[in-house]
Amino acid sequence: QFNPFNGSISDFTWSHDGSSIASCSSSDNTVYVRLTTPLQSIPSDTFVLPAGCQCLDYNSSSRFLLCGCVDGSLHIWDSKSRAIKNSYTQKSKHPVTVVRWNWNDTYVSLGFENGNILLYNVATGQASSPLVTPSINTIRQLKYNPYSKSSLASVSDGGAVNFWDTNTRRLVHAFTETHQ
Repeated sequence: QFNPFNGSISDFTWSHDGSSIASCSSSDNTVYVRLTTPLQSIPSDTFVLPAGCQCLDYNSSSRFLLCGCVDGSLHIWDSKSRAIKNSYTQKSKHPVTVVRWNWNDTYVSLGFENGNILLYNVATGQASSPLVTPSINTIRQLKYNPYSKSSLASVSDGGAVNFWDTNTRRLVHAFTETHQ
């Protein structure tokens, strides 16, 4: 058993190649990465962020790890160089609740506690204007459609499921009160 945190674990993620798992806690600034085999996991890396980390996501090559933090910042950790490659901060400072790579790892999506969603271009570091949900509720999950590359679904605390077109940055459909 491996339990590096004093508090609860906020999130964990497997690498896409199955070789490692990363875990984080919003009450701890450290992210722990462990190498995995069918029989065991071995401590591999740890790195410290400026604030507690709430959410994680590996890119498709399993090299880069997104880390969304309680201070509204986003960090991209490079497993090859074992260093933070990029960091992005928001003016609003609302906690990041979910992070997700798009299908070809060129954009990242961030969901926030205030109900907004931002899309970042990884190459330029530019953020889109916020995608604003119809009701202001914490974004809990983001998923890209594997068959329609510009389709993004979001789920919020208010029980709504929203479909977005990331090319036009518009809400396509809102299923309100889905889980109430």
